[in-house]
Amino acid sequence: MGQAARHNQEVNMEYIDLPAARGARGSVRLPGSKSISNRVLLLAALAEGTTEVKALLDSDDTRVMLEALKQLGVGWTRHGDSDDYRVEGVGGVFPVKQAELFLGNAGTAFRSLTAACALAGGDYVLKGVPRMHERPIGDLVDAVRQLGAKVDGELISKPYVEITLNLMKRFGVAVQRNGWESFVVPATTYQSPGRIEVEGDASSASYFLAAGAIGHGQTRVEGVGRNSIQGDVRFAEALARMGAEIDFGPNWIQCRLGCADKLHALDLDCNHIPDAAMTLAILALFTEGTTTLRNIASWRVKETDRIAAMATELRKVGATVEEGADYIRVTPPAQLTPNAVIDTYDDHRMAMCFSLVSLGGVPIRIKDPSCTAKTFPTYWDVFAKICQR
Repeated sequence: MGQAARHNQEVNMEYIDLPAARGARGSVRLPGSKSISNRVLLLAALAEGTTEVKALLDSDDTRVMLEALKQLGVGWTRHGDSDDYRVEGVGGVFPVKQAELFLGNAGTAFRSLTAACALAGGDYVLKGVPRMHERPIGDLVDAVRQLGAKVDGELISKPYVEITLNLMKRFGVAVQRNGWESFVVPATTYQSPGRIEVEGDASSASYFLAAGAIGHGQTRVEGVGRNSIQGDVRFAEALARMGAEIDFGPNWIQCRLGCADKLHALDLDCNHIPDAAMTLAILALFTEGTTTLRNIASWRVKETDRIAAMATELRKVGATVEEGADYIRVTPPAQLTPNAVIDTYDDHRMAMCFSLVSLGGVPIRIKDPSCTAKTFPTYWDVFAKICQR
């Protein structure tokens, strides 16, 4: 059994060695979206009524949200070993008025619970890993201090705001908006929709779709498709611009490179796909020409400084990289450097992105592979199944 296939049994490994692969082929059922999962949990907790949540992501980020909600007095139960949960809504206000919550490295939990706790009439302390305390939250704190929403400047991560608005509507709260300039939230209580199913994670889909293009095979992701509410589903459009052949269904996406030898380089504003854009930086290794990814300043304040981290690790595999405050420019090498040792910076997306380098026919070592547990605990097993050695 290969090291990749043993990953679930060795979650504390310091590294995983991925052998050179000659292609990728297969179908992948995606885990639930982290962004949707934690939003749904909070909305279900604050709603009136009981909500059956189907296909919730089982990961580090959702576990800390579930534990925090329990500490705040929200009742929930898991249906056996499934990914289905029942959440008992509290009707607007948490019953527990004093709590200290540890939220790890879960940005979706930290930001949303900061706002919810500020309006709960209690005394709460929210803590996380050291990196979490470095990530910007000042605008949110200012807003909740004023008990209103006043935002100056350009709103970033717009796709995630769209997810929030869409899910709020599912729970009975329709937000009036003036483009991206202002949002008016009615003074009402969320109402449970009764049942809600979590989409597959569109950011995670990017690795397997990219694998189909890099590996001259055909890959299909199931759980996300044409009807997705996630902005990162538009990663498939970027892949198509690079020369991949993309097919969409209501709940699936399929990718293959076709007859082209290499992908096309691209110059793209990536504000609409902030997480999936990282996968484009890896795809740049397999293009003709130089790829430029712009409007990615938010990378600087994620789990790590992703622009700096990506630039450093891409150079290890032979790429020429230029980085700026809000862009990265990647020129592929004539030949990928084999046996590169990739640091992952406790960042799940760095680990998953660089696994794709092995599809270029070179072995690669990924350090701290268990960091993928943040959003995709079974990633290494699933990736191994689609790789053709």
